[in-house]
Amino acid sequence: MDTNEELDPPETEESLRLQASLHYSVNKIIKHILAENNSDATVTPQFVHAVATTVWHQCNSMAVDLDAFSKHGKRTQVNAEDVKLCVRRNQALVDHLSDFQASLKDEKPKRRK
Repeated sequence: MDTNEELDPPETEESLRLQASLHYSVNKIIKHILAENNSDATVTPQFVHAVATTVWHQCNSMAVDLDAFSKHGKRTQVNAEDVKLCVRRNQALVDHLSDFQASLKDEKPKRRK
């Protein structure tokens, strides 16, 4: 399979709905960040589309990588270590994910035996 085909799967009705939802969310996030920073800047629809498209392609790329990492580990389920492998070049993000993972373990209710 061509790499571009993996990153650009066929557009199904569900994929189009997800892209529209992502576009809406990206727009809201950008406006929220601008408002939080008391910015009077405005963004063009083209800018929002470019950011949403970049996020969409990054998600597709990460999904392919996560699938490959879990298959390499002879698993059918993606786990936190696979995610950390995907972001391994960003040490701050790896640290943040590790801290988050540790906090989840701390919050887990103890099981009765």
